[in-house]
Amino acid sequence: HSMVYDSKRKRSVVFGGASYDEEDTIFLNDMWAWDGIEWVELFTEGEQPSGRVFQSMAYDSNRDRIIVNGGYVLSGQNDETWEWDGEKWSQLEPEEKPPLKTEHTMVFNKINGVVFLMGGGSNNPENDTWEWDGFNWKKIPDVMKPPQRERHAMTYDVNRNVVVMFGGLDKGTYMDDTWEWDGNNWEMKIPDNKPPERMGHAMVYNHADKTNILFGGLRYSPGFVFLDDTWSWNGSDWTQLYPASTKPSSRFNHEMAYDVERNRIVMFGGSTSFSSHSDQTWEWNNNSWQFHNPSIKPSERSGHGMVYDVDRKRIVMLGGYTQTSLPENKVWEWNGSNWIEKNSSNKPSTRQNLAMAYDIERGKTFLFGSTHDGNPDLFWEWDGDNWIEKKYGIHPQTREYHA
Repeated sequence: HSMVYDSKRKRSVVFGGASYDEEDTIFLNDMWAWDGIEWVELFTEGEQPSGRVFQSMAYDSNRDRIIVNGGYVLSGQNDETWEWDGEKWSQLEPEEKPPLKTEHTMVFNKINGVVFLMGGGSNNPENDTWEWDGFNWKKIPDVMKPPQRERHAMTYDVNRNVVVMFGGLDKGTYMDDTWEWDGNNWEMKIPDNKPPERMGHAMVYNHADKTNILFGGLRYSPGFVFLDDTWSWNGSDWTQLYPASTKPSSRFNHEMAYDVERNRIVMFGGSTSFSSHSDQTWEWNNNSWQFHNPSIKPSERSGHGMVYDVDRKRIVMLGGYTQTSLPENKVWEWNGSNWIEKNSSNKPSTRQNLAMAYDIERGKTFLFGSTHDGNPDLFWEWDGDNWIEKKYGIHPQTREYHA
């Protein structure tokens, strides 16, 4: 399903998605609002969108409208555009519109007053872009932009106010291109030097020297090659860095995060082969890698999530696939010297295809939906110490692949 924030009414709104029973898949067209305390189902009279999945949704704060486009319905893919004004749905019939799309993305550009749509597709990924002004869709001319890809790395360069993207995989082709997004346009960078093509690498912004640091990944050249190189991007050229001492072994699908308090890049885990994962912790201090081997640490894993908690000054890690190839549900925190498992007597089951968001106002992480073992434990909050299951008399049905 889709979820957006309604800034006028100060609530999050969920629409659509799929629910499953023992015999069938049910496409949903219900609408729910979350105000931070309770879920309320929004009812409407008259026409409304049919049940669907993999649609895209955005909130136009200038016009106070929620816009829904595309998705799968029972009859297949569709190209419909709908608007919700807070009380009722209206199907719109613009003269020009995007083709059949699923799994695309839309965001609202408040300055230009348009909804920006990119990518998705009917069978294969596309990279077309469109704008919705409240009345018509307009296709943006095919100016320079990145080709479609997956397993690439992106980070935000704070000093230059751009998003940096490198590499990835496009239908079996490993990529070595560098792109930057300034909020309005993509620009392909043509540096004198660059890392070899790869996917599954990690890249973060290094506040200490105002560069972007890349490590590792996987390439095919010929045969699969696991990488252990370190590179720095300064906005104009790539520089390979040669640490004076030891360095992490070759790996991909690892995670890195920047510790603002200690001015260190922290890296954990990753796949060191197609059948083994790492449980190593490394830190980059601008010129060398340092290995940490605390007595207590997370198990081997790859494909996990890792972020820096600015308020509590520590790295927070969640989930991932372990040696058993099953999803994890443990939370770990790194304080610069030790990993601490954040045990909670009550916690979510292992899961995948869930949705999580951080509530800045209440200082809590909110988790909704999808379990790995089938238990319907839908709503959870993490306050930094404990998981708390939230139960509501009225709430959306169980679902996965939502946002």
